[in-house]
Amino acid sequence: MDLRNSLARIAGLLLTQTLFLAGTQASAQDQRDSCPESSIAFETSTLEQITGDPDAVLKEGRGFWEAEKPLILVQGWADEVGSANAYERFRAAVEELASLSAADRADHTTTRMTDQIIAREGEWQKAAIPYLCSVFPADVDLSRPAYFVAFVPPRAFATSEGIVIDVTKDYWQEDPANILNMMIHEFFHVGYGKFRRGRTETPLDNARLYSMAEMIQNEGMAVWVAYEAREAFPAPGEADNRLLEDPDAVASLRAALNDLFERSPSLSDDQLRRQGWRIGVTNRAYYVVGAHMARIIHAELGKDALAQTIAEGPLSFIRLYNSLVTEEERVLIPGL
Repeated sequence: MDLRNSLARIAGLLLTQTLFLAGTQASAQDQRDSCPESSIAFETSTLEQITGDPDAVLKEGRGFWEAEKPLILVQGWADEVGSANAYERFRAAVEELASLSAADRADHTTTRMTDQIIAREGEWQKAAIPYLCSVFPADVDLSRPAYFVAFVPPRAFATSEGIVIDVTKDYWQEDPANILNMMIHEFFHVGYGKFRRGRTETPLDNARLYSMAEMIQNEGMAVWVAYEAREAFPAPGEADNRLLEDPDAVASLRAALNDLFERSPSLSDDQLRRQGWRIGVTNRAYYVVGAHMARIIHAELGKDALAQTIAEGPLSFIRLYNSLVTEEERVLIPGL
């Protein structure tokens, strides 16, 4: 790409993000106080150590894994979901990186992705933080670090201590835009979690079913919020978006969820948990069906009505959606 075309592309991106930011500010429910000042720093130190001096990382061994904050969070995630041998897989990948020549390492996908993510920190903060602030029902502090790592089992997850993203996943298609969009998804979770204590609704008696309802709202709205941010941060590789745009896929995933809910009285808690994970997470029903529900509420009643369901809770989200669609399209949780 010649210099003239490069400059034109950059100018176009900046204009797009400026218009996106202006629209976000105009549509916010009210004047936010602390939210736009949220501190979301890109923490790339661990990643830079891995790409810059993998031999030193290998020399430290488990000491590096157990000392670096994002890797501590990864191990906690692995323990929670039952992902075995996280460190061993990490070490094998670092060994492979260390075996490359200096020139090949500098041109490695991991190194290039690291450099591009660092370069776009200010751009993301300027456009994404005000947009995220606008999707919640009240002021909320989103301050958390965004940790970037390499060669770990999950591609991205959110915790109370920050979000963690692995830049090496094939899912990103070597395009940092996919990562920047996913960060909006993950930081939605940060804000969503802060409204749990103040919910106005009464939870279901069945705690497992209520947890599943929350997954539908939390993951679904995160997908929808990131989907709506594609103008500023395109996500050409996001598989959930492709499913969301396919009516047959949405209907099939909704049917799978409803079938599980219908069978739930005859399942043990562990069976419900396992089948919920397979259908909702592995097969993406929580994410895609929930995003479709958010889309319907947003289209029919507007952004404020959708945001208000965060303050009320997941049952209010599901009830509101069900009130807007035909019986065939409803999500049918027992006890709702």
